[in-house]
Amino acid sequence: MAIEPYLFFNGCCEEAIEFYRRAFGATESFRLDAPGGKVGHAEIQIGDSRIMMADDCGGESPFRNPQTSDGSPVGLHCTSKMWTPSLIGLLARAQRSSNRCKTSCTATEPAH
Repeated sequence: MAIEPYLFFNGCCEEAIEFYRRAFGATESFRLDAPGGKVGHAEIQIGDSRIMMADDCGGESPFRNPQTSDGSPVGLHCTSKMWTPSLIGLLARAQRSSNRCKTSCTATEPAH
């Protein structure tokens, strides 16, 4: 199992990618552009770590830039090759543990 950060920016995701590239030697492994010159989704690699990021494109997501909503600029993405009761329990515990932050635990069983 891996827990990876998902960072949300207020229209400056492209600049953030360039910063991580210069500062940490990040490599961009995936990008999905969004309308208006925004980054809809990007993934960078720094060493063994994957970091996902996007510009805040609006909508109902609880993980949004706090300058444009009351959401959070950081999400945590949990991946696992096995869909197990312990993973489901971990996600449920994370959702129950938050008393100051909005949480959204969406469980999607991986395709086989």
